[in-house]
Amino acid sequence: MTDTALPESIQSELNAGKDARTAGNEGRARVHARRAAGEAARMYRSVYFASGRHMNAFRHLQHIAVDINLPGDLRAAAARLTERVRPDHTLPHAEDPLDDARMLAAALFSRLPEEG
Repeated sequence: MTDTALPESIQSELNAGKDARTAGNEGRARVHARRAAGEAARMYRSVYFASGRHMNAFRHLQHIAVDINLPGDLRAAAARLTERVRPDHTLPHAEDPLDDARMLAAALFSRLPEEG
């Protein structure tokens, strides 16, 4: 699988996030970003950690955020995607959740064993 070839379920969430942003719904865009990244984290972790197959996607993201075997930029992106929004509905960081999700998903899939 190449860096740009993501499973349809993940690409669909990223596209829905982009559509939500275009419609002016940044909160919904973040929801889709988290879903996409969470699904990528679940798929990645299911290959290497059989015990986590029944965890939800958010928990997988939390595990990615503290996995010392992954580069710091991936851990940071996962951590940002699991942060709560502020009471005024803004994020506590400037990074784009859709960019974080896209980068995280591509990087996790590039670390999976080749099929075939």
